[in-house]
Amino acid sequence: MITQILTTIDNNNSKENDIRKQKVTNEKRKRYQIYKNLDYTIPKISYFDFFSHDAFEYTKQAKLFAEILEQNQTTSDFLLFVCVENESPIAKILTEAGITKREINTVLSKEYNIPKVDFASNTLGRIPLISTFIFGVFNRKKYNLNIPYSHELNIIFEKASENALSRFKTPVITPEILFITMMEERESRVAKVIKNICKNPLQWYLIRYKLLKRLHYHEVNIRSEVKKSDHLFAYLLKTQLSELHFDRLIESDFLQLGVLFFRYIVIKNQLSIDMNTLIEKDIHKSLKVTNNRQYTS
Repeated sequence: MITQILTTIDNNNSKENDIRKQKVTNEKRKRYQIYKNLDYTIPKISYFDFFSHDAFEYTKQAKLFAEILEQNQTTSDFLLFVCVENESPIAKILTEAGITKREINTVLSKEYNIPKVDFASNTLGRIPLISTFIFGVFNRKKYNLNIPYSHELNIIFEKASENALSRFKTPVITPEILFITMMEERESRVAKVIKNICKNPLQWYLIRYKLLKRLHYHEVNIRSEVKKSDHLFAYLLKTQLSELHFDRLIESDFLQLGVLFFRYIVIKNQLSIDMNTLIEKDIHKSLKVTNNRQYTS
């Protein structure tokens, strides 16, 4: 009798274990499918796809300024102006190092003929602050952002992507990485402007050190506060949140919770995608692009 009871218990435990193993297997299969869907749907065409939210916005604004000032290309000094014009951590670092927004605006205004529109008296005059003119014109005209990036700026973007992976061990190109790369490209327009504004080499190294310190602060928090299995979603979150909001998650000790919530949203969206239909559409697009077959009569 006891033997039968023990045998029954063993059989029940075995069935429960089999059911649990099957559930674990199904969960792993589902997770693998979602991650594969993510790999397929996340764009990885150019380095812009790896820019953080703020870095991407800065490059867009640099194009806007170039178009407003009627330039035929977006050069690296426009990107410098954007970094300091926004109320960003980089602007704060520069101000603490003794480089103010007004100094940078004064240097750049020597390169470009920037008028100020006085809406009260309809008079034009030179001013040191570019942002005043930008604000006045931007609200009265629509822009297409068709000004291309200069070859020099594209080289900086490419170098920034290399620095992100090889030196800083992160897949996301942040404003800090972008600015450090600009500083280190000594022959570029933007590096020369920064060097001219810096009163001595110590000031230049101080700015670089503070940027590296801020970059390290983010990376340490991601790797220490977020589970290793969720690092992908933490970096994806950086591409969607501004630096200010990401800082608030860290300061309030909600980084892991914020990443988990973002992971839930991403996975929920992925489950709603019909991958078969999406792949079929992509195949048809590829066939249209690559179908160059020619027939002779």
